[in-house]
Parts: sequence; C-alpha cells; structure tokens
Amino acid sequence: PNIGDPFINGMNAPFRTRRGKPLYFDFMDQAFPACHINVNGTTGVGKSVFISAVLDRMIRSGVQVSVLFVDHLRSFRRLVLARGGEYLEPESKNDLSSERVAKLLSVLERPGTMQGVELSDLPISEKKDSLRVLLTEVERFLKKRQSYHLVYVVMDECWSVLRDEPTLVQRAFREFRK
Repeated sequence: PNIGDPFINGMNAPFRTRRGKPLYFDFMDQAFPACHINVNGTTGVGKSVFISAVLDRMIRSGVQVSVLFVDHLRSFRRLVLARGGEYLEPESKNDLSSERVAKLLSVLERPGTMQGVELSDLPISEKKDSLRVLLTEVERFLKKRQSYHLVYVVMDECWSVLRDEPTLVQRAFREFRK
C-alpha cells in the first residue's frame, strides 16, 4: 500500500505504524522537494532490501525515475542486472575511467533505468580516487542532462566519502535540486 498500489483494506501492508495501521509513503510527494532519502540501521536489518523494493516498485508503477547504485558487496547487483542495467565491477581505478562512467550514466537519461558500480574489489588506496571520478561524472551528467525525471544515487556503505569528501558530495547532490 504505497507507490502505485490501489487502496486496499490495509491487511497486506508491508509496513505498519506503531499503532498497527498501514504505513503509506510517497517519495514523489511535493513535501519532499530535495527527494533525499537516508536509510540507517545495523548490519543485516534489510536496508538494501528495503531500498531495492521501494525503487523497483516506483519504476514498475511508472514513476519517472532512474537509479545509480554506488555499491559495496554487490547488494544491488541482482536487481540492476534483472532490470537490464549495466553493473561495473572495476578491479582497479584504471577500470573506472571518466569515459566509462559517463557512458554508464548516459543510460540514466531514460526513466526506468538502473545502473550500478561495485567498489569493494578496488584496493583501499584506489577507492577514494575512484569515488572522486564517479561523483565528478555524476555532477557533470546532472548538469548537462536533457531529461527532467528524478535520478536517485544510492550510496551503499560510503560513510568515509561522506565524511572525507563533503564538498565533492555536496556539489554532486546539489544538482539534484535543480
């Protein structure tokens, strides 16, 4: 009983409030102008499963949205491939060139698409450089794209980047509000 579902009696609601009522939410609601979502929880509670289900349901119900997963430990690989997207798994920063990332992102011009980049195979010394390339290309893509639908960027297990590269993250995500 959320995005795109017909109203039902609430008995089959996947999420419930503390009072047992069906929980309804719509990420396209104008009350959320920046469309930012933050999902927190301990390891294994289902954060990736939740985000996968919500975004897949949005796309299936016709919501005009595309998704880029910046992944860690292949949490979103199966979903991206099942939806016909490309899932990059670079083994070194040389495998993640600006050109390759730009090509991956260009597909997100079409609503209903999902793409992914796995970072766990990269040596630690190369992860930040690769993320810098990725976020710089995300910023470029968002500035020049011709479509107007939402593009979600899901960053899984990227706390160190959020902490150590706040300016780069802010620049890339500022483009979402335009």
